[in-house]
Amino acid sequence: MLPWVEISRPTFAYHYFPATVFLAIALAGVFDAVLEARPKKGQLMVWSLPVISIALFILFYSVLTGVPSDRSFCLNVLKWFESWPVG
Repeated sequence: MLPWVEISRPTFAYHYFPATVFLAIALAGVFDAVLEARPKKGQLMVWSLPVISIALFILFYSVLTGVPSDRSFCLNVLKWFESWPVG
């Protein structure tokens, strides 16, 4: 993602798609190393990332897809930082 740091024009999600292949390979390598170093505790660590990712995807599904959602839900649950706009 480093090549996109200095781009002054807006960047969109599809600009990062080629990097996801390398991210998946890197995550597999890290997961393998963790499981070799700590077989029992490593399983908890390895499974926590996908579980948290799926939970956050479900939580933010309406924002990611543009499905109408309750404004109070967006303001009270989804707006974690003041700089995040709520339309």
